[in-house]
Amino acid sequence: MKKILVPTDFSSHADRALRYAHAIAQKSGGEIVLLNVMLTPDHTSIEAGPSGINISGTSESQYLSGVVQKVKANMEAKIARLGLENITYHITSGNISQAIVNHIESLNIDLVVMGTQGESNYDAFFVGSNAEKVVRLAPCPVITVRDNPDSITLKKIVLAGDFSRSKTLPLDYLKDLRTLFEAELYLVHVNTPAHFTSTADLLKSSTDFALNHALAPYTFDIYCDFVEDDGINHYAEFIGADLIVVVSHKRRGFARLLGGSVSEGVVNAALAPVLTIGLA
Repeated sequence: MKKILVPTDFSSHADRALRYAHAIAQKSGGEIVLLNVMLTPDHTSIEAGPSGINISGTSESQYLSGVVQKVKANMEAKIARLGLENITYHITSGNISQAIVNHIESLNIDLVVMGTQGESNYDAFFVGSNAEKVVRLAPCPVITVRDNPDSITLKKIVLAGDFSRSKTLPLDYLKDLRTLFEAELYLVHVNTPAHFTSTADLLKSSTDFALNHALAPYTFDIYCDFVEDDGINHYAEFIGADLIVVVSHKRRGFARLLGGSVSEGVVNAALAPVLTIGLA
């Protein structure tokens, strides 16, 4: 977690995500990259940062340069106001979700932290499909922050899923966060009427999974609910979880530990931040 990308539309939700990322960066010694994506006419390209502005593909360069200068000033004022260290910023243009993914790749980003609801006029920067697309397409783990207090704690982490589905998963980021924040780990299986599993089978599969991934010490719970994603969110609220972890297939919707659109439902509805780890 040496390079953390935080998309921003200057909303309070984006600020919460930025503070969350900063808390992680302080623990990990990482750098934060703040990214704003501007909506511009087709064929117009904007790339800007602390060192300058580059605008192409338009006859309105002078006007857009003034707009970008205001965005740069907002970026620098926000960084100064929040008193953040080891942070830089980029301003770009284009499709929001694709621009974020492009910068993840070009800047070698290790982790994305983003809000899931925006308040600006930038065409619902974080709402609905944009956040979902980034979670689905990002080549690195993504933490989505829907709502959280200004004081960030990370004492209880929930890993949710059907632990009989997979034997080996990339859980290094989960382990790193657990170590950095000295957090307790909770494994939970949500038992539903449609996919009921006996307690004996659940205990065996969870034990095998934890041993295979060296997750001890941990707490394993079985939570009964009618729908899996609701059960995960209800369980997280019940124990006061600070982070929910789900594992998904990249580019092909959500599956693996959680089937179908369950992970997507967790991301969209969870009150706690959600770490989504993608599989190739």
